[in-house]
Amino acid sequence: MSDDIIIDISTPESGVKGEQMICSLSLKCVATWNGKDEKISIWQKSSSANEDIELNVLIEKLSSITNINFHKLVELVDISDEKLLILELESDDCNPYRVVYDLNYQRSLIHKYTPHIFVKWKFLENGNLLTMHHEHSNKSRLKIELYFIENGSFKLKRSYFILTNYYDNSYLFSQGQLMHGSKYLRQWNVINGSEDFDHQYYLGCSKSVQVCFNESLLAVRKLNNSLIIYSKKTGMAFFQRLQVKIKDIGFCKESDLLIVQEDNESNIDGFNYHFIDPYFGNILYTQPIKSKHKQLIIHENVISIVDNSVQIENIFENTKEQLYREMSTHLLLSMTNSASIIRGCKGETKEFSKCNECDEYVEVSSTLLTWKIYKSERKLSANINSQEIDCIILDERLSNIFYFYMLPNDDIVIHTNHYGIIFTLNNQNKIELLFFSQLSIDDEHHYSYENDSFEIIFNKFTNQPIIIEMIVNYLDDITKFTLYASYILQAAIKCRKGDIIDHIIEKCIDHYNKNPENIHLFKIVTNHISEIRKYNHYYVKKFFNYTTLIKAPQKIQCEEVTGQRKFFLPIFILFEYHHLYGFTHDTDANSYLLKSTFFLNIIRSLRDNSYSLYNYLLKPFSKKRSAIKLYIPLPQFASYNTNYNPVKEFFLGPEKNEFLKLKDSHFYSDWNGEALLNFKWKKFGRFYYYINWLVYIAFLITFSLAIHGNFQKVFFIISAILGFFQLLFFEVRQFLWNMKKYFFSIWNWFGKV
Repeated sequence: MSDDIIIDISTPESGVKGEQMICSLSLKCVATWNGKDEKISIWQKSSSANEDIELNVLIEKLSSITNINFHKLVELVDISDEKLLILELESDDCNPYRVVYDLNYQRSLIHKYTPHIFVKWKFLENGNLLTMHHEHSNKSRLKIELYFIENGSFKLKRSYFILTNYYDNSYLFSQGQLMHGSKYLRQWNVINGSEDFDHQYYLGCSKSVQVCFNESLLAVRKLNNSLIIYSKKTGMAFFQRLQVKIKDIGFCKESDLLIVQEDNESNIDGFNYHFIDPYFGNILYTQPIKSKHKQLIIHENVISIVDNSVQIENIFENTKEQLYREMSTHLLLSMTNSASIIRGCKGETKEFSKCNECDEYVEVSSTLLTWKIYKSERKLSANINSQEIDCIILDERLSNIFYFYMLPNDDIVIHTNHYGIIFTLNNQNKIELLFFSQLSIDDEHHYSYENDSFEIIFNKFTNQPIIIEMIVNYLDDITKFTLYASYILQAAIKCRKGDIIDHIIEKCIDHYNKNPENIHLFKIVTNHISEIRKYNHYYVKKFFNYTTLIKAPQKIQCEEVTGQRKFFLPIFILFEYHHLYGFTHDTDANSYLLKSTFFLNIIRSLRDNSYSLYNYLLKPFSKKRSAIKLYIPLPQFASYNTNYNPVKEFFLGPEKNEFLKLKDSHFYSDWNGEALLNFKWKKFGRFYYYINWLVYIAFLITFSLAIHGNFQKVFFIISAILGFFQLLFFEVRQFLWNMKKYFFSIWNWFGKV
């Protein structure tokens, strides 16, 4: 589902290709523009009839209202549920304008001249209008404006700038999210007026062409026809390469299933819609729509114009039962609303206490499989066509069964007094433990590993081979590793299971080596590196030895670079780009370092002129050599929370990341530590200490002049202000951040002396 919902259409009566179709967010209004008849057609969900607006009449009316001579329509941009239509028009002198036209009252609510390279307008869920564009005078700033309706016109509510050097691959959503970026896709909440982004997602080399999201997942379609699915909660990524050519994507509203519209324009019979497991990448079901007309997908609704009316078909409702049968249990349990879905689709529940005491076993069945639980033997068996395929003996601590039921995919869920256990019959016709967790207090049908279930496993059930096999299976499979390894590692650290920690580190490296795009996996270890260090320094050392500056995952063989400079140009050092900077911001996004646009432009000008001088005078004499890009594969290891709170930092100090918590001297003995320290020093540290040094020198000079100079009173006031500044921002902060260290550190007293 694209940010601006626009596709080509064909109407059956005219038989000619239309121009565009746009839909409002809740599908109440649909607008189409038929190029041949020069008219705009408006359909409403409550009415089967459409309203036609002659284009020349509309242009004349808008020209009269705005006093601008328009001569053609360029694009239908957006439509709201209240029948407000955003149009892009061109005037007689070829200038572009955007107009919001009220179809109910036939009036213009706002019109603007939009000569910018990049322009986006969007109606939000609450009816407000959001606009953004790059300014010609300063392309490093993206201007955001939020409008609300008052007395029949749009009034400006908020206007501010986002500093960025990049505006391609930008996506604006009706919920108020702005996403844009090249190598790093960043997400802003543009409604609250924050200049800092909330989240960022690493995309790699290939550019994004489409983005969609729901409450828990974000899907990015890339230029190479691949998909990256991000978990919003954990930031972990799942890489999927489908065998079909993708035209459009969207998430189901009721589930986390991804719907892919296949790009099969040559197929005159219609379009195929594939339901995709976002974690494992499997095509669960394909729904063909036998229609020659162009179609648009919003969530699980396919919208098209049929027999001169809007047709909306919910393809999820028609295939729900089939999808649940094909869906993996891991996907089902990972959904945001998994508990309600399980309650709605599970099979008959059998309660042990209400079963006939004379029965040898209790069973639940589907058309293909029957599960039997034998009371006296504590045996679980899987049967096909009345023949036992496999069986296991349940641990006596798990035999106090309350009830059990089957999921639509034939997996069995067993509830004991404390635990929820799920078994499956795998491809080798062997019973396999699929899931084991404590039962949720809030909802017994909500199964999750967020409730310290792995700690219970490590403390009580490590002597059970079937449970150990489950954990090994989680770590061997890349998707299950991404889903569960973080929970397993946390429990292993708390329970002091060194063999599990060691296995996770080795598997993390192994999965990365098989596919270097999986750099996100290193977050599983780096997010807990300080805790691992407290348990056993050996595993930290092993991890850093494995990850010492490896080749970047981009498709780069070898680069020709100039030799090291033997001369000194300060401006080069200030703006020398470092690849490591990309883990927090883009390598060219210096606007995040300097919030002042005035000073930013001055420094950029100095940088560009210095490089031009270097290229003209000295580059011809520089020697070239081959080089390979290396990087530290420790994402977010040294990054800080983007939600910066200066008041909180003043009193409590900056929120510590894993880099600060680690305090391991071994880290600085290899290339990782050296490169990271150089990067942090060149990008921030030296400027911080240079400023401190300059403030101290100014304080020293003014204090000296206050004693012996001619303007003693003036310099005394200046020195008092500088002294108070140093006291407040250095001494007081040090005292508040760590009182014990402030009084008992010998180096602190040595510095004061």
